[in-house]
Formats: sequence, structure tokens, C-alpha cells
Amino acid sequence: MVRTLALGADLCNSARGMMFALGCIQARRCNTNSCPVGITTHAPWRNQGLVVADKASRVARYHGDTIESFIELIASTGCAGPEEIGPQHVLRRLDAANIRPLHQVYEYLTADCLLSADSVSEKWVDPWERADANRF
Repeated sequence: MVRTLALGADLCNSARGMMFALGCIQARRCNTNSCPVGITTHAPWRNQGLVVADKASRVARYHGDTIESFIELIASTGCAGPEEIGPQHVLRRLDAANIRPLHQVYEYLTADCLLSADSVSEKWVDPWERADANRF
């Protein structure tokens, strides 16, 4: 979360850890309505294994520990809160001998520079021209 916010995200979402806290075993059948542990199914006989009263405390503890770790990491940068975190606060190992802060690793774009073709950075011209809202 710290890295994502440092790179400019306004928020972070993560479901994977919560799924593990619920008891997900990664059977990868979420979309088939046949989740073996009953998390991603509507079949009453399958979701009997998902006892909300038991799992609620696990999920709450996981979430609390995640937030506590997040706050510790923010504090370790010297920032007073997550709104102060920036790319200069997070280091990335490039290889065995080189470590750089994120602001030296990535090119940062100026605000609103992608709103029109004439304000796009030279490095981004080709991707800009290939971008199409009608296809992925």
C-alpha cells in the first residue's frame, strides 16, 4: 500500500489477503459456483463451511494488523501521515548493487498532461497514439 500511494494512487484495494483470512484455499473455482470452502458460492450446502461468526474475527484481526503495519511503514519514512508519502520515500532494488528511490526510477508526468495530444511527453507519444477507448 505504501508503494502504491507513493507512486501516486489515491487509494488501494486488496481482496486477496481478506480472502485468505476468510479461509480461501485458492481452488480457482470462484466463477463456477462450486467454491470448496463456500466463500464464492450461493449453494447452501457448500457455504455451510463459511461460519461468519468464526471468520469475522480473523478478517478483523487481519485488517487491523494490515493497517498497523501500514502506519508503522509510513512513520518509518518520517511522514506524519499517508498523505505525505511520495516516491522519494520508497526505495527499489534495481539489481544486487543498485538501490534507488522511486522518483529516480520512474518518469513522473505533470498533472493533466495526458488530457490532450499536444501536451503528452515525448516518451509517451507512441502509447498515446495507440490508445483507444473502444478496445482493450
